[in-house]
Amino acid sequence: MSPSGEYLDPGKLFVGQYGRVTDGTSVIRYAEFLRRESGLGDEPPIDLAPVLHRFGVSPKKVSLPGLAGLVNPERGMIFVNSDDPAARQRFSEAHELIELLFDAQSSSLGWSGRGRRLFSDKTKERLCEEGAAELLMPHTTFAAYVWQWGVSLETGRRLAQLYDVSLTAALLRAVRLGPGPHALVLWRLAVKPSEETAMHHPDQLSLFADYTPSPPPEKLRVRWGCSTDGGAFVPPHKSVGCDTSVYRCYERGQDTKCIDWIDLGTVYGRCLCESMAVILGTERHVLSVIHLPQDEHSAP
Repeated sequence: MSPSGEYLDPGKLFVGQYGRVTDGTSVIRYAEFLRRESGLGDEPPIDLAPVLHRFGVSPKKVSLPGLAGLVNPERGMIFVNSDDPAARQRFSEAHELIELLFDAQSSSLGWSGRGRRLFSDKTKERLCEEGAAELLMPHTTFAAYVWQWGVSLETGRRLAQLYDVSLTAALLRAVRLGPGPHALVLWRLAVKPSEETAMHHPDQLSLFADYTPSPPPEKLRVRWGCSTDGGAFVPPHKSVGCDTSVYRCYERGQDTKCIDWIDLGTVYGRCLCESMAVILGTERHVLSVIHLPQDEHSAP
C-alpha cells in the first residue's frame, strides 16, 4: 500500500509501466504483475488479501441480484454478490481486479481517444475471465498438476480444492491447458431457439378451432461449452441422444462415465464422457468432461 494508505489503481500502474493492453498476453502479464507486486508466488491457494491490501482496494459483500460483481475504479471499491458461494466470490474479486486494467486502458486514451475501444464488451469479458483464472490458478503450477493427473472430473475436484475455486472454474482451465483433446459442456433440457420462436402463441388464432399444435420435444442441449486451446468449436444448442450416459445422468441425477457417440458438428465420434448433475437455480443441468476422438481414453 502507498505510504499514505490511499488507493493505488493497479491498472493505471501497469499501463504506466508496460503500456496499453493490445491482446490477451498483456492481461496474463497483468495478473502476474498483481501477484508480484503483492509479494505472492504461484503456489496454491492464491490469497487475494495481499493484493487488495497492496493497492488499497476495498472489497464489499452485498446482494447483487443477477450480478457476480461490480467495481468502482475511482474509489477502488469492489462489490461481490454475497449470495454466491465463497469460491465464486473469490473469482468475482479476481475478475473485478482485472476489470481495473480495462478501465485504466480507457482513461489512458484521453480526450482524443474518447469513444474508441480496442475490445468489444464480449471480448473484454472473456479476457477478464482469463485474467482472473491466471491470477487464482497460475499457469506455471496449474498446468503441471493437470498434466500429472490428466483431465477428468476427479482432477477438477482435486484442483478446485487445491486452488480454492469452483469446480467449473477448475475444469474450464484444466480442459484448456491439459493433455489430449477435451471438451467441457454444460447441458440443459430445452428446445432450439428457432423452435421456440416457431411455437404456437396462445393468443394466435388457429385455422382450425379444435386444433392445437404439439410443441417440439425438448432435448438435452449445449448451454455452453469449451474445448482444449485450438481445438473443436462447441456449438450452442447442439443436442445429445437420449440413449447416452449424459442423458442418463440427467434423468437419474447420478455421475456417469461411459463411451458415447457424441456429435459436436465439427468433431464427432465415440468419446468417453464423464458427467455429473448440477442444479442451477431450480433447474437440473449436466456438466460433462468429454474425451474427444484422438484422446487416449476415447474409442478409435
